[in-house]
Amino acid sequence: MTPSNGLCREELELFESLRSRGVFSGDMYDYVSKAEVAIHKLVRAILERALGAGENGWWREGIPVSVREKCASRRELDEHPSEHPYTYTTLIELSTIMSTKWELFQGRVPSPYPTNRKQLETDLRRLNGIRNAVMHPVKERKWTEDDFEFVRRISRQFKSAQAS
Repeated sequence: MTPSNGLCREELELFESLRSRGVFSGDMYDYVSKAEVAIHKLVRAILERALGAGENGWWREGIPVSVREKCASRRELDEHPSEHPYTYTTLIELSTIMSTKWELFQGRVPSPYPTNRKQLETDLRRLNGIRNAVMHPVKERKWTEDDFEFVRRISRQFKSAQAS
């Protein structure tokens, strides 16, 4: 039997299942993950290129001591630690790194950020807020199309910047 909107029961059930919170949260997790990885990779690549690949280069010269200490502490507390403490940097800390070494990042971050560092900081704070809501689903945040588009845009921009 076909309802008055022209869709059969199976089509309506599929539509309803795709509108579920779990589907939206899973999609948002995927977008946030891709954006976070792209930003991490770009920051490290820029620092390595400018300051050298060794620990005494990009890690000690490019990462503020306070961030290095927090990363080392997180790594120490991790039961299955990652090889390098850099993997423990947060989005907010990546923003701090870029701001601290802005002369290295200004020409390499995607548009519109080279001329608007404050917008980069604002967008990374927003991305961090979305990331935290995804990772803490008990908050039951309602995602908007603007949230999805924002995270997809950030991901695309930083992936593109990696390639150039």
